[in-house]
Amino acid sequence: MGLRGWNSIKNILKYGEFEFSIDFSAHKSFDRIRLSDQGVKEFMYGIENSTSLVHLNIKENNITAIGMDVIRNYLPKTQIKVLNISHNPLGNEGIKILAKLLMMYKFELFELDISSCQFNQVGAMSIYSCLNANIPLKILHMNENKLRGPTIKYFTEAMWKNTRLKKLSMTS
Repeated sequence: MGLRGWNSIKNILKYGEFEFSIDFSAHKSFDRIRLSDQGVKEFMYGIENSTSLVHLNIKENNITAIGMDVIRNYLPKTQIKVLNISHNPLGNEGIKILAKLLMMYKFELFELDISSCQFNQVGAMSIYSCLNANIPLKILHMNENKLRGPTIKYFTEAMWKNTRLKKLSMTS
């Protein structure tokens, strides 16, 4: 997408009386079209300061910890409530950066999908810390990651302490 495309998105998102969703997930039939770390900065710049974008789906886009750091800088300037960043190779480092985003003052994300993001119990501990801090998150999907060891025990404890989280999914 070129400059005209980003300007079009920015112009549409100026209208705060509507709520918008953007689905930029990669589809199997379009394997060559991926946002990746390079495109994420331009994309986030295009939606910066949007008060009408509430749902962002950027799954399967080859976003790593580098792209997650860009997202951490731009996302608090929006009103996004639902983020699907699943099936991206964030790893433990990307999850730690995401946890910093969740802990930011006045950032209210209600639903997060980080399934298949290639992190293990080390990255999961960052998310656990967020839940202990009683962040506004209501739904969390952490399916198909490498969660072993005492991860389940810690998250069970977090569920008792957190008054906002209503659904936690950790299959496979």
